[in-house]
Amino acid sequence: MNKLKLNKKGVSIIEVLLTLAIFAVIIPIIYFIFFVSNNSFEVGKNRGLAQQEARLIADFLNEELRYASVISDEKNNMLEETFYSLEIKDNSIVKKTYSGQGDYGIEDTIVNANCDIELEYEGNRILKGVIRINNQDANYSLDFNIPLENGGNTDIDGQIALNNNETLYYKYPNNEEVTP
Repeated sequence: MNKLKLNKKGVSIIEVLLTLAIFAVIIPIIYFIFFVSNNSFEVGKNRGLAQQEARLIADFLNEELRYASVISDEKNNMLEETFYSLEIKDNSIVKKTYSGQGDYGIEDTIVNANCDIELEYEGNRILKGVIRINNQDANYSLDFNIPLENGGNTDIDGQIALNNNETLYYKYPNNEEVTP
């Protein structure tokens, strides 16, 4: 009879409770590590996308405004010739091409980004700008300069803030679009 009692194998209730207690401590720690690393990855990814959007916008603005002969925040200064405008509309930067009568014929969406752009003429043919990207988890700001190659007659008093309310107008010399 003693032989039968010694050969019986099983798990005692204390062993089961001890195992459950260990798992109750380890599982939340593993979940927390996974959750924190996943959040960190998403924040890094969103910040990288915000940086990329800001650089694309800065490059676009540099290409558009660098060779402009006149830059203004008022449409009235441009009505006699072909000119262009930039504005932020529905979280997109929109470029419009106007004829000499002030009617626009072509509207291109350039970049889809939730951003604000501030431009200020600093003198010495330099247009300073700040782009602020307002992304889900990442807000990013990029300062940039645009050297004005054609003298850049600017009619900007102080700053122009391109957001949902403001528009920037510009034209090229001899009514021709300059492509770098």
